[in-house]
Amino acid sequence: MERFIQLLNRSNAITNQEFNLTIFENLLETLDINQENIEGEATNCRAKKEFIDSLCKINNENPDLTCSICLEKIEINEECIKLPCKDHPHYFHEGNDSCPGIIEWLNKSNTCPVCRTEFPKEESETNILDHRIIIHHTHEINQEQQDNQEQQDNQDNQEQQEQQEQQDNQEQQDNQEQQDNQEQQENQVIMTNNGTILNMFADIVLRREEERQLEYAIQQSIMDQENNIN
Repeated sequence: MERFIQLLNRSNAITNQEFNLTIFENLLETLDINQENIEGEATNCRAKKEFIDSLCKINNENPDLTCSICLEKIEINEECIKLPCKDHPHYFHEGNDSCPGIIEWLNKSNTCPVCRTEFPKEESETNILDHRIIIHHTHEINQEQQDNQEQQDNQDNQEQQEQQEQQDNQEQQDNQEQQDNQEQQENQVIMTNNGTILNMFADIVLRREEERQLEYAIQQSIMDQENNIN
């Protein structure tokens, strides 16, 4: 509380300094009130170390420039830190005996104490673990989907192979039936031709037998006539 009163007194002594409700509320967070709870909450949202290390340090050349935390003037050529806020930058002490500075603030919070612009925050162990769990779970889901897809593809390939085998067997069966029918027709043609040839041969034999018998009859008739004459 004593620290808060000092800040109020200093703010009243500064001329042409806007001290609105936003700054008042933000200054309350720098007090020791509920410090333990504040530190516990800030630990999970402190600014990233890389961001803090990259902050621009400048030598002040503006005689009216004040620190946005302690509201004291920053001396000419005094080193201060420029915070790259969204609308316009704010300037702070780096830290001294009378002002904790912006570094201590950023080690607890990743926002500007004046305008609440958010900066990159440090990931907590819990967030990292949750992120790893999400990645692992996502990987398991993707692996399961991939396995299911491979299983479906294998099943589709097997069905296609079975259909192809059935089609090949049907084509083979049709070809065999066609070949059997063709052979049967050829055999019928051969049998028909053989029957025709046999019939022709039988006719020839029959005609020759008839001619032989006729010739024999003629000769016998001639011999009978000669015998009758004698």
